Parts: sequence; structure tokens; C-alpha cells
Amino acid sequence: MTRAQAEEYKRFIRRVGEWAGCLICADNTRIDPAHIKFSDASAGKIHPGKGAKDDDWIVPLCRDCHELQHKEGNERSFWGQRGIDILRVAAFLRIAGGNDDHEAGCKIIESVRQ
Repeated sequence: MTRAQAEEYKRFIRRVGEWAGCLICADNTRIDPAHIKFSDASAGKIHPGKGAKDDDWIVPLCRDCHELQHKEGNERSFWGQRGIDILRVAAFLRIAGGNDDHEAGCKIIESVRQ
């Protein structure tokens, strides 16, 4: 993904979050594109290295939930405790974002919270 494509995708994630709300709590203020940092070879997700971020694997979180994600320490546990298959969600959001399909992005977020 080029730098321009990454920035456009982050804008997509922010917009979807502003419309559908935070993936966890539904708050739609101060939405951050939150990076999923752990690796999972079965999902084709490899950590890009220390200090690097992979913009293909992001989800919309409000600032408070984003801070909790970082404070948890074990990111797999953070998502697992919430019953969210975060790699699946992020992959579906990436497909919707590639098509600039905001409606699909919102439906993906809303389905997670149901």
C-alpha cells in the first residue's frame, strides 16, 4: 500500500467510525484508526517490525477504547475478552475500504456490536 493509499484508507476508517461509532462502545467522537499489531500467519498478517505500523490492519476505535487497547498489554486477550475476531473484522473492513463502500463498512462495525 502506498503512503497515499494508506492515508486514504485511514480516512475511510475514521469516516466509518464517525458514522457507525467505535467498534467496541459505539461512541462516534474522537475516532482513531487503531492498528492491530500482533502477527497471525494463518491470516496473512505479519508484524512489520518495531515502530512500524501496518495500515492494512486497522479498525475504528474511540480514543478511550484505543487507549484501553494499548494499556491491556496482550492485544489478543483484549479482543478475545470482547468476543471480537479482530483480524476477520479488519480484513472485511479492508475489502470495504478498497471499494470505498462506507455502507458496507458501517454494517461490518454494527454487526460486531450485536
